[in-house]
Amino acid sequence: MKPERHPPRWDIRINRELVHPQVLSLLEEHLAGMRAASPPECVFALDLNGLRRPDITFLTAWRLPADGCAHEEGELVAMGALKELAPTTATAGGHGELKSMRISARHLRQGAAQAILTELLRLARERGYARVSLEPAAHRRLTRRLRCTCSSGLWSAGRLGITVRVRLVGL
Repeated sequence: MKPERHPPRWDIRINRELVHPQVLSLLEEHLAGMRAASPPECVFALDLNGLRRPDITFLTAWRLPADGCAHEEGELVAMGALKELAPTTATAGGHGELKSMRISARHLRQGAAQAILTELLRLARERGYARVSLEPAAHRRLTRRLRCTCSSGLWSAGRLGITVRVRLVGL
């Protein structure tokens, strides 16, 4: 009989300052990975200044300590951002874009990606966005993963009341 696995507990926060050493380290890992995997013209990753813009909401996901106390620092496991491309108006839903999604290499396949994505899409719905876009780099490995993810329904957010449009760049 397998022991029962409990999902990790995440503390997902809006981060406006982007000054924590763990956040800066994961952001550098993200930028280095994007630059290494893609031609320069296909790197759309935002740097620190880009993520601090007022049209960007940056989220971080932290693994809570074993006792579950959110007041302790914990360990950064993931990040992601939502960029407002068009605001919601009285006559039309807005448009957002998912940016800078990264899971720490040490925390892959533990549910952090799904947790941060779910929270980003919740924010989009809360803001009244009718559409959320994703613009990945042209790296073949990434686009293969994205196709697989799309076919599994992870990016299908119909049940959240918004449409996620995936545009594969450079294919």
